[in-house]
Amino acid sequence: MRSHRLFSSKSRPVHYGSYPLHRLKRADEYGDLARASTPEISFSRPEEPHSIVNAMADHQAMLDTIRDGL
Repeated sequence: MRSHRLFSSKSRPVHYGSYPLHRLKRADEYGDLARASTPEISFSRPEEPHSIVNAMADHQAMLDTIRDGL
């Protein structure tokens, strides 16, 4: 089965990169970031003791120490 490409990159300049980002629509102004909310993330799943999420809390704390210092 042959795959069909939607866009050919044969004549695309190398410095443009792999993705046609210049085709994206641009906005004149940014959205209101004060209204944006971040979800609460929990690295604890006591109901699933074999979940890798439980190990992520220690790993995240180690990375925080490297980033922020002691």
